[in-house]
Amino acid sequence: MRNMFLILLTHLIILAVSSPVLADNFPEGTLGRAELIEMFHDHTVESVTLHKGRVSLSYYSPTGEVRQLREGKRRYGFWRVRDDGRICLRMEENAENCRIVVREKDGSLRKYVVKKDGNHQPVVGYRKFVEGNPQNL
Repeated sequence: MRNMFLILLTHLIILAVSSPVLADNFPEGTLGRAELIEMFHDHTVESVTLHKGRVSLSYYSPTGEVRQLREGKRRYGFWRVRDDGRICLRMEENAENCRIVVREKDGSLRKYVVKKDGNHQPVVGYRKFVEGNPQNL
């Protein structure tokens, strides 16, 4: 009986560690690594911050660079997608921030700050994804 308990406990631990959705209690609709790479890689993305309403155009290059135009100012940085499905941005001198992206029930896409207590906060809404860099950012 003790061996069965230990086997079950081991499987639960492995499942919790290997599944970011279960381990971090991500919202329903959280996108995975492959989906994020397909959406952002070599695309220009229009987004808006939910708190301040700032609109940005950002080009996510295949080499991992980000070129952004926000409020008439150009910003530069780097992007990547972690194995656990978080998209990470490091803009200029700022620290890297890694977030999840969720497809909401109405089909809209939002980026969330992940909170340890499970109360993840939406911070960015995505409006449009265009292949390539038509604005030459």
